[in-house]
Amino acid sequence: MKRALLVLSLLVLLLPLQGAKPSLTATIPPLTLWLSEIAGPQMEITTLIKPGSSPHTFALTVSAAASIHRSKGMVLVGADLEPWLKEMGNPKKSSIPLFVLADHCAPLIGPADHPNPHLWLSPRRMAKATPALGEFLARLDPANAPLYRKRAGEVKRRLEELDRSLTQQSRSLSKRAVVVHHPSWNYLLEDYGIRVVATVERNDEETPSPRRIQEILETMKRERVDVILTEPNVSAPWGRMLSQEGRGREVVLDPLAFTPNLKSYAQFLEKNFLLLKDALK
Repeated sequence: MKRALLVLSLLVLLLPLQGAKPSLTATIPPLTLWLSEIAGPQMEITTLIKPGSSPHTFALTVSAAASIHRSKGMVLVGADLEPWLKEMGNPKKSSIPLFVLADHCAPLIGPADHPNPHLWLSPRRMAKATPALGEFLARLDPANAPLYRKRAGEVKRRLEELDRSLTQQSRSLSKRAVVVHHPSWNYLLEDYGIRVVATVERNDEETPSPRRIQEILETMKRERVDVILTEPNVSAPWGRMLSQEGRGREVVLDPLAFTPNLKSYAQFLEKNFLLLKDALK
């Protein structure tokens, strides 16, 4: 009986609404910000990863699966950020059209078999990928193709302007090295000539040992680094140890755009960069 009710609920969720706008699914909020500027009011966008969640630990639910199946297309990062999509079968063989950001952002950082997936934090790479997203939407909704192409051109220009601005601002930094909690910001740091001297958690399963923390403290002292980049909802004893014993400053950056009232993808990136710039000035 319970199984039958679950199947019935899923079927109801999958029913399309008469006269509804085409729907798209984005896996993470930054992609939704970017996508919404190009899709405009012509499409409805659903975001799978909600505030407080992580794409690394997300578990696919019935409602999330229904949202995906109901979509006319899906925008994801790729580079193995969303391994849970494999629960629905091979994403490359999906009947739902996919836009995979990683396919448009070469070169990727890291080994070919396990690249860093945090591509959305590089305005340079996002500007490069934007025209392809416009074409993706144009194929999904040919009647509004000129609108999507026009908006994609505008978003690309704004991101290129942001990149030029951040490049100019980065030239005045007096510090050019950081310790990072997680390799989220490595693309942006690489874009603007800021070195990562140590990564506390090099993968999602790793908990740093006391020996590892001591090694990082020694690196901070040797490299004269006192800025530690961390993320919202990270509360770990190593953070206090590095900031106190290493005389460092923790800077909380938001890689998943959970900050309220963000109006654009460019604003999301610029707000984070200004926090970083203030710590490195």
